[in-house]
Amino acid sequence: MQQLVVKEDQGKDLLVDEGIVMEETATKTYTIDPQCLHPRVSIQRTLTYEKLPTSEHSELLTKFADQVTAATQVDGLKLERTDFAEHPVLPCKVKVETDSSMASDATTFFLKDRMVVHLNDEVFFEKNWEKEITRVFL
Repeated sequence: MQQLVVKEDQGKDLLVDEGIVMEETATKTYTIDPQCLHPRVSIQRTLTYEKLPTSEHSELLTKFADQVTAATQVDGLKLERTDFAEHPVLPCKVKVETDSSMASDATTFFLKDRMVVHLNDEVFFEKNWEKEITRVFL
């Protein structure tokens, strides 16, 4: 068996205006046997979205406004944030984990998927899928 493993780490991104930190990682595994009869691919991915507490978000907004003012070199520049939400958003953390794989033999593709969603570190949603698809045009 030959195997190629690709690990991806997209790092963290910050949506300053919304106060949301996003993070994404993935591991992709490609496997093939010497006769190329049973190829398989497997992908595990994790996405995390975290709403910052109000105090931390306000601090970031102030820091960001100061950096923009310094970068534009305009004295007296004032940045304002307009919030159209009718109510404040409570801090929360959402983590989405997926595990998907596809394999095949001479006649069939085999698909498997699993998704688990965590809300504030508790399982909020969980589902498994399996499907077989007949290979045609071979």
